[in-house]
Amino acid sequence: MYINSLHIEKYKIFENLKIKFEIPKNNKNIINVIAGVNGTGKTTLLELLYRGSKISAFEDNEAFDITFNENIVCSEEIVVLSKEELINGKDESFNVRESLVDIVERGESEESSRLIFMPISSVFNYEPQREIIYPLGRYKDIVYKVDISKTLGNAELYIRDYIISQERISIESDPKKRTSDAINKFNMIFKNCNMSTKLIDLDRRGRPLFLTLSGDKVTIEMLSSGEQQLYARVISLMILEPKNSVILIDEPEITLHPKLQQEIINIYKNIGENNQFIITTHSPHVLGAVENKCIRLLVVGDNRKIEVINDVTAYGRDIEWVLEEIMEVGYTREKSILDKFEEIQKIINLNKLDKAEEQLDKLESIIGQNDNDIVKLRNEIAFERIEFEEDS
Repeated sequence: MYINSLHIEKYKIFENLKIKFEIPKNNKNIINVIAGVNGTGKTTLLELLYRGSKISAFEDNEAFDITFNENIVCSEEIVVLSKEELINGKDESFNVRESLVDIVERGESEESSRLIFMPISSVFNYEPQREIIYPLGRYKDIVYKVDISKTLGNAELYIRDYIISQERISIESDPKKRTSDAINKFNMIFKNCNMSTKLIDLDRRGRPLFLTLSGDKVTIEMLSSGEQQLYARVISLMILEPKNSVILIDEPEITLHPKLQQEIINIYKNIGENNQFIITTHSPHVLGAVENKCIRLLVVGDNRKIEVINDVTAYGRDIEWVLEEIMEVGYTREKSILDKFEEIQKIINLNKLDKAEEQLDKLESIIGQNDNDIVKLRNEIAFERIEFEEDS
């Protein structure tokens, strides 16, 4: 199941808007990104994709279109539990306490083609839980909404159950090797991501132990807030074992350090296989890590209607360029400092080099001598002095 396009005839701020999405190939994940300034409807689009998928008929591995207009009312009460239940006309849901290990042993985790929606969550605190409540048939649900606010407290139990489930299905006879293999599989999700910690073991109580760069063994509440948030987000997807699925994520960079924002795309590429990610973002680090063909930039057109720009050339570009050219940030310095640079440039243009150098010294005392623009103006003043001497 993949979403080929979303067509909005008329809905809120949108009118006759159509967005096409890239779909996976060769069993690899594909990351689609929706970007744009505030007010261009990024979150609204993601919610429409989620709602539209719940009322659309779809089959495994097929792409489909979603069309919306102001006459269609999308109810949050519409829930598709599974194909079999839909056919039989059932709409009940059940909640029971059961472990991931039990579900894996019954083979229910092998279901594929789901839509997983992770809405935005600006902050959620670590509150350890003693048990996880898994909904019955969780791995058979076609549409699944992740409650981000609850994932962090469950992170330890998710990791524990993930490791135990991998041990149970292993054919390795050595128990230590089974555990080691399971931990390595977990860590492979974060390969080449320069994480400052990695999972190394479960302690006697089943709590995950992480190794820091300084060689300390710590539990999850001792990690930085950013790494706690990252592990929680990633584990909440890993636990669903997505395959041939659509994964909608609203602003995954929230609460993450820029270093981790740069890595999140590579991590998503390692989760499951043949999945179509569609994410929204305000992060230039995320935009710079995504193929140009996968970027959809929402802008306000001349007619005040929201338009889509495809194939934005952000991949691999300098972050400052992305901020200015793609994200419409007017300036990337603090405004008063930028004004000082502009004033010094004007003084140089008037050939008042001593005064320019005096002002540059004052500015350098504030921001430091290694600033690129400081160096540039120093060189320009030196060049003008040489020119003046040669002319005289």
